[in-house]
Amino acid sequence: MQLVIDVEQNRFSHLDEDIGKKIILDFVNISMCTRVLQTNFPHFRNPKLLYFNTLERAFANRTGQNKVHRLIPWDDDFHLAADKDCVALQGVK
Repeated sequence: MQLVIDVEQNRFSHLDEDIGKKIILDFVNISMCTRVLQTNFPHFRNPKLLYFNTLERAFANRTGQNKVHRLIPWDDDFHLAADKDCVALQGVK
């Protein structure tokens, strides 16, 4: 989640379409998998809510995501490439 703030603060020397796609896929995957965890474990707290817990961080989140979205040409099926299995979060409680 620090990555989105790094994007917003222009800490990348080279941010292109390929890097943007990877970042967006990670965002989609994290959002989808945290919803699965919240369903399975009602006391699980969404890390995005904990990390973007100030107005400045929430604004940086939105601004960073918008910068990345502008790099990527529109593709209706793009989001389907995300890891639907949530392998990275297996075992998390």
